[in-house]
Amino acid sequence: MRAALARARAHVDRASSHAFASSSASRGRSKAPPLRVNASNADVTPPTNAKDASSDALLRALASVNAVASGNRKAFDAVDARAIASALDALVGDFAGERGRDGGGRAERDGDETVPRARAREGDSEARVRVKRACALIREVERACLEVGCKTCVSPNALERVCRLGCSLKNDIDVTLAVTRAFYSIAKKGKGATSVAHATLRTYTDVIAALSRCAAEARANGSARATPSPVEVWLMLRATPLRLDGAAFAAGVSAYVSEGRVEEAERVLRDMTAEGVRAGPRLFNTLIAGYGREKNLRGVEASSMTMRTLGVTPNQATWGAKVFAYVSCDRLDLAMNALDQGVRFSPRVERRPGVQAYTSLVQGLSRSGRLIEADEVLRRMSRDGVKPNVYTYSTLIDGFVRASQIGLAETALEEMRRAKIKPNVVTYNSLLKGVLSGAGGPAARTDEMLSRAKDVFERMRADGIPPDLVSYNTLIDACINAGAPAEAWNILREISESGLRPNIVTYTTLLKYVVEVGDHSATSWIVAELEKDLTVVEDVGVYNCLINAYARQGDMARAMETMETMRAKKIAPDISTYGALTNGYVRVGNVREALSLYESCSKTDGLTPDARMRKSLVYGCGLQGMSDVADCIIADLQATGVAGAREAKSLRFVLKASSEAKAAGAGGRVRAKRPPVQTRRAAAATRRARAINAESPTVSPETFASARASRAAREAPLEWNRGLEMWKFWLGLPNNYYYGDVAIDDDRRPSAPPDETAATDTC
Repeated sequence: MRAALARARAHVDRASSHAFASSSASRGRSKAPPLRVNASNADVTPPTNAKDASSDALLRALASVNAVASGNRKAFDAVDARAIASALDALVGDFAGERGRDGGGRAERDGDETVPRARAREGDSEARVRVKRACALIREVERACLEVGCKTCVSPNALERVCRLGCSLKNDIDVTLAVTRAFYSIAKKGKGATSVAHATLRTYTDVIAALSRCAAEARANGSARATPSPVEVWLMLRATPLRLDGAAFAAGVSAYVSEGRVEEAERVLRDMTAEGVRAGPRLFNTLIAGYGREKNLRGVEASSMTMRTLGVTPNQATWGAKVFAYVSCDRLDLAMNALDQGVRFSPRVERRPGVQAYTSLVQGLSRSGRLIEADEVLRRMSRDGVKPNVYTYSTLIDGFVRASQIGLAETALEEMRRAKIKPNVVTYNSLLKGVLSGAGGPAARTDEMLSRAKDVFERMRADGIPPDLVSYNTLIDACINAGAPAEAWNILREISESGLRPNIVTYTTLLKYVVEVGDHSATSWIVAELEKDLTVVEDVGVYNCLINAYARQGDMARAMETMETMRAKKIAPDISTYGALTNGYVRVGNVREALSLYESCSKTDGLTPDARMRKSLVYGCGLQGMSDVADCIIADLQATGVAGAREAKSLRFVLKASSEAKAAGAGGRVRAKRPPVQTRRAAAATRRARAINAESPTVSPETFASARASRAAREAPLEWNRGLEMWKFWLGLPNNYYYGDVAIDDDRRPSAPPDETAATDTC
């Protein structure tokens, strides 16, 4: 027996030396081919100059994998299993030990959450590299097992250690994907999904928790999920014979909530109760917060009542979840009551509301304009023994900025410094937004506003806070609005030098400007950069920006050429594309092409002309003397139902206004202006007196003409209006929608489309 083991060890050493040291032939045995390095196992190969123990162990493990994959052995033997286990332990053992026995605070004891949680330290790149190598080794082992049809030699405990460390490294989607692939390679192969010998309960729980975090973050950002579904792993766990504990059921609830399926999460709670497993506060905290995000007040109340019925004691996170949920449901009164209850009825200090609860309430009050109460909650925190953090102050500063109280925002920033709380980039981005909104004084969006923005930018750097992409994009927008394109290009160069990469907002902000000024070379350069930059996803919003800019210039040939480019790249035009083109053709007086686009949009699957397109088209028909065509559009719309009939009434006013503008020789756009209140009431009374099935509603010609005559006689400069800015925001264009009603110089005033008032309905 000893001789056999000796021969096995000698074989492993020979295979290792053959695969990674030299190409000399092994004595008495066939050569083992070198490891096939490809995209799947590139992470597993250690550096050639590495001399540490983990690299040596990894080399020996890979030699065993090569021996089985090449057919030198029919299966992994005990020596191979020990080599692979030693490699996995050497890779993740030390790092897993540093993160504590609890593995991220998973366990729930006596209905309470344990305090320790695995938090990956900043710059912990070595742990990430080790996890990726361990996961790649596991996948190579499973690939060799699949090829020769043998059993795996990766023990469940070794897989658990790798998954525990990888799942504790939060905010790293690459590590989460590597762990998930390694887990799937074992748990999803045939009977392995129902075998206790493949993956432990803790492994399933950790993977579900990590995937839930990624899914929740993607859903909050409105982006596509880049990781597998956590619900899928939960259903895999339910198919195993493993006996689930409270942490596993809590992970299942989190999986459904992270995907917005809160009602289905209730079923997990019922199954848990039926199986006699005691629920802890973490499960209810997840449910309450999930219902809050869905603005389901009834669900929040029901979950709170179930929690009391089952005798689960609230903890600090529970009060934070309740306050957040009530604030999300716009019930600030209930949020304040929840905070008061947590302070009064929690006998232990550590179970009372913490900084998260107070911050959520400050945020809700600030966004509702109740800034005095928000400031009072901040003062109350100190009296209750809770120290505010950077997010609390940043939320209050953002509220002051929204209310155009830049002075109070600056005061809160100074108070933040006195409390020895360092501002972050979000704090300064809020101040930057306030300065550019004109809230700091009566100055227009010109050089003075840009100068103030630069001051905030320099203060951010002086505090040692590196600007993020939002900061740079905001400053670029300020440069464009101030007529300083050279400075905008300098900021673009600075973005690249700082290690950041421009995103879609950066490019579209610059693109809007260069197209409007007719700089075709710069336009071509930006479009080329968009096509080369793989990190920037070319979507319909980019092309809508180009099309709208060309259409505003009256260059409909380029606008249509851009639309054809979209189709060539398999990017389907949306309703905004057709709307921008329709507006453009109406601007240049080519209503027949606008009608052709309208018909094309009507025949496109999944698209229906909206109120903005109809209003623009009807207006153009009136200007070009094609009232009969406009009457057909209005009649078809009126036959669609009550909502269509209401819109048809407004379109008749638009048609009448455009016809009068043509008769008066204005030739331009006439903005719809509502008649006086008394006139509207009289017209409403007249309409109510008519038969319900009247073909078309009418308004007193004298009344309407008197309201239009003075406006059609002159071409007054168009005003800034929120409808237009919302329309631009909807198209993905740089806009002033979030800046409020700021004053804009006449020479930089944006020209509004003829359908600007309809934009509010379509956004």
